[in-house]
Formats: sequence, C-alpha cells, structure tokens
Amino acid sequence: CKPVNTFVHESLADVQAVCSQINVNCKNGQTNCYQSNSTMHITDCRQTGSSKYPNCAYKASQQEKHIIVACEPETAWEPPYPVCPVARDKVI
Repeated sequence: CKPVNTFVHESLADVQAVCSQINVNCKNGQTNCYQSNSTMHITDCRQTGSSKYPNCAYKASQQEKHIIVACEPETAWEPPYPVCPVARDKVI
C-alpha cells in the first residue's frame, strides 16, 4: 500500500501548464520541479491504520492546494506538448 495517493482534479492542459510556472527545487534536490501559480482541486488519500495489501484502506480529503510537479521534455509518444509533468513532487 502506498502511504499517500494524490489525485489532481484539473484539466490535463492546466496541469501541463504548471511546467512553465514557478521553478523550484525538487525534494530530491533536482531543479526540474515547478509550482502552480494558483491552487488546484485535489483529493488527498492517506493510508489508515495498519491496512495491508491487497486490502489497502484510505481516508480521502478534498483540498485546494498548490501542486509541485517534476517536468521533463516531451518524448516521441507525447506530442504536442513541449514539456510534460512526470511526477508529483508535493502539494503545499
């Protein structure tokens, strides 16, 4: 079970646009992370108790938060976007 799962309820274009917004350092020290200019609607799911796979249990909460995503240049299978979010770094 993953301790935390985050779901962003925004359009693909809005999430991809974060890759051209505020450049910040990633948690791992890399410099390819970007913070959203505005808050986004997310669902934050946190593992409850000592649930074990395959019976993972989560508590979900709806939130409005800035997101930070790691971005990389497009690859051949991702046109037509020049950069694409590849991982959520954190929510703030």
